[in-house]
Amino acid sequence: LYDIGQKIANISFVFMTAIENSYSPEVYRRLFSEDSRIRQSVGTFLTPFFYLSILFCIGVSLFSYEILYILTPKDFHSASSVISILVILYGFYFFGKQPQLMYAKKTGLISFLTFISIGLNIGLNIPMIKYFGILGAAWGTLFAGLISSIVSFYYGQKHTPIKYEKHILLILIYFITIVLTNLFIGVSNIDYFPTLIFKILSLSGYLILGYLFDIVNIKKMRASFINLNKNYD
Repeated sequence: LYDIGQKIANISFVFMTAIENSYSPEVYRRLFSEDSRIRQSVGTFLTPFFYLSILFCIGVSLFSYEILYILTPKDFHSASSVISILVILYGFYFFGKQPQLMYAKKTGLISFLTFISIGLNIGLNIPMIKYFGILGAAWGTLFAGLISSIVSFYYGQKHTPIKYEKHILLILIYFITIVLTNLFIGVSNIDYFPTLIFKILSLSGYLILGYLFDIVNIKKMRASFINLNKNYD
């Protein structure tokens, strides 16, 4: 159950890595720029990619049961809870993908933080699995990953600050709220039809949020990808 849930949740991380390959060269270009205004624009540049990554994470979480229903026998459908828990962690991994410490040449610190992450994961998973089983493994992995992500984010911002836009915090809050609510609904045996309505409204609400923050803007997104293509050329 855990293995299947982890593999499906990991799709969101794979997607995030795929789009990272498109924007990371531009992030490096801006970080190495001698113009301070260009260096400070990294956070604004990353906003659409962050929004797209969280959109995919929300989609995987909300429709985890449907994915399992199509791909697996009935005995594995309860793995949807594992998917929702792990998807929260993968959403936060977006910040850890930024090359702040690498740019600052803090390779020793990167190695140290990696060992801390492994230690936290082992230290939290052993008791959580013992007392809560499969869900304990998922929650343990989430807590360990969040602590590691927060510590990495702190040092990344300390050595190579990225000025993220303020509404990224609201997007994160919306993301966590929706995923946790969906997780609660999944274990509450609520009828499927109202659950489906909630999923559709939640996804629609996220799209509206992107529109209100001027992130879901076809012209701006097209311009961003055109600029990326020009840089590759």
